[in-house]
Amino acid sequence: MNSAIAAYAQSGCNSIVDYIAYKKAWIDDLQEKLNTIKTYWIKIEIPLDVLEKRERARGTSPVGHARSHYDTVYGDRTYDLALDTSKLSAAECAQKIKELIELP
Repeated sequence: MNSAIAAYAQSGCNSIVDYIAYKKAWIDDLQEKLNTIKTYWIKIEIPLDVLEKRERARGTSPVGHARSHYDTVYGDRTYDLALDTSKLSAAECAQKIKELIELP
């Protein structure tokens, strides 16, 4: 998957990737593959109780899936922007991302 993401980016395709890094090596590999491409790293934050409520409401993941990797998916990454989706709407998040990308 990382090679495909990098290939899209290297061919000039602007992409947004929703990536759950279950293993640190996965995100390290992706970051290495994108090292020549302007990349914005955005952390999506949410309190665990809100995430679990959303998980139950969606019903698309086994109960407990979110909790099982909640403390490990971000590791020691440095992010360009962090967004708390329990406090911001999707439109507000999009606006903040747009503002980040449009900076000179």
